[in-house]
Amino acid sequence: WRYADIHPEQYHGNLVMIGVIRKNLERIKYEKNATYDAYDKPVYVSDGKERKVEKSDVQNDILTMDDLGFLKWIVDGLVKPLAGSSLHTDPLRRPTTVQNPIGTQGIRGAKESLFRSLDWTRNLASAKLSIQARKNYLYEQSGVDVKIEPFSSEISEKGIAQVAGYIKDSGYEIKYLKPLLYVLASSEPTYFYLAAIRRTVHPADGSPEFKIFDSSAAIIPYFDKDGQFGCTVFENGKEMSLAQFTKKYPDSFVHLTRVLSSDLFAPL
Repeated sequence: WRYADIHPEQYHGNLVMIGVIRKNLERIKYEKNATYDAYDKPVYVSDGKERKVEKSDVQNDILTMDDLGFLKWIVDGLVKPLAGSSLHTDPLRRPTTVQNPIGTQGIRGAKESLFRSLDWTRNLASAKLSIQARKNYLYEQSGVDVKIEPFSSEISEKGIAQVAGYIKDSGYEIKYLKPLLYVLASSEPTYFYLAAIRRTVHPADGSPEFKIFDSSAAIIPYFDKDGQFGCTVFENGKEMSLAQFTKKYPDSFVHLTRVLSSDLFAPL
């Protein structure tokens, strides 16, 4: 019954955030490896070093960022009213997984980051929690990962089959995302979610396939005043429906971290 007892007023923070983000989308331009630091200066995601921006972008109040920079821009909009400044970038690159050095994944992981968006979303959510709790939390102590397993099985043409649920350091199969978000919206009405997308890559050169977290998005579920479930996805400065999002990343996994929403939302 807790999934059916909906109180629309509890989603005010989520709806305010959707409205503010939506109004600012025209200001955001995609640029690879781009974000802003704690002082709102343009820097690179990969190392935090200063980067140059076009004079015309500054004059026209255009913000340049990639998918990770876009998520930081959103979370900074929650942090700044509380802390007076944005988040530092160095802690956001901190690894949150231990990789096995043996095998295809391990060898490839030594050359490039296979957990780029997973680390960033986990550390962003942990940093936001630290600000609101006024206590420093590393990811390991934060409890920001969504790990619930509300479904025991699914009914398909082949009959009743078990649902895998949450898989450590991978998340959930994207095909289960809509019912999962319905449950989360019902049971965690004051939260939105940072999503790290894990895809399987099949190299054109014939080398072994590998899995990589190379994309991310903000997912904001809600129930409207009529009690209807809705969900807005923001990725790379663009808005899309949940159906469009799941279609874009078929057969992928989505790892979610929870962030408390607020109507005190003032992004750069």
